[in-house]
Amino acid sequence: MLQDCQEISPKKWYYFEWGKEAGQRMASGIFTFIKPKDQLQKNHNKEALALPETKHSQLILEYQSIGTGFIPAHKYKSNFLDFYSEFVDNIFHQLSIFEKDIL
Repeated sequence: MLQDCQEISPKKWYYFEWGKEAGQRMASGIFTFIKPKDQLQKNHNKEALALPETKHSQLILEYQSIGTGFIPAHKYKSNFLDFYSEFVDNIFHQLSIFEKDIL
């Protein structure tokens, strides 16, 4: 996992790098504060640094399962209703984004 820090930003952003080509660097969406101002930001930094290892492990499982019949547990829904409700939410979210682009 790599980190990116800009001089104008008070945050340090983290991302995963699988190679140097296009599409091989994935943003993790995780950041830490460079100079935490209060206890809340310090606690955020501690919790944020624990997340990347879990996310990295999930990405490795996803890449290794491509082309096989194996579905990682974090992707598998044991109940069809749970799967369908998430599916419908994603479709409505995509439609709302598409409608905003049209208008």
